Amino acid sequence: MLQCTAVTSVPEIDALVAMVTMQGAPGDPPSTLYLLGDMVLCELGEDEHTEHAAMICMANTDEPQALWLFWTGEGSTRHYALEERPECPAEQHPGSGRGYICVLFDKHPAVHSWVVTDPLGTILRIQARGEVDRLFRKYPEGDPD
Repeated sequence: MLQCTAVTSVPEIDALVAMVTMQGAPGDPPSTLYLLGDMVLCELGEDEHTEHAAMICMANTDEPQALWLFWTGEGSTRHYALEERPECPAEQHPGSGRGYICVLFDKHPAVHSWVVTDPLGTILRIQARGEVDRLFRKYPEGDPD
C-alpha cells in the first residue's frame, strides 16, 4: 500500500509547547523542531483514514511513546491536534531477528508501517540508481581526477 501524500505545516508554537511539557521531552525542542522541517508528510497508508498523522518526536521514557501531529481538513478548515501516543506493539515475524516493528502509534487505523511504501522514497531510489549507472558508464575506470 502506498503512503498517504497529505502534507501540512507544523504549528510551531503548539509543537514546542507540547514537546517542552511532554514526559521524556527531547533535550532541545527548538532544534528537534528545526530538524523536522516546516512540513510533515502523513505516515499512514493512503485511503485508510480520515485523520492524517505524522510523528513529531520520540519521548525518552521507559515505555516507547512519541508526540504525534494529527490533522483533518484543508486550508482554513484544517484542524490540528498534538498528542502523546504509545508505540504500536506489533512486530512482523517476532523473534526471528529479520522482522520489522511497526513505527506508528498504538491502535492506528488499518495496516502496519511495514506494509506502507513511501512513493517519494521509491522514486528517489530509482533516480539514484540511474545516476550511479550513468556515472559508471561515463567513468568505467573510476574518477578521472
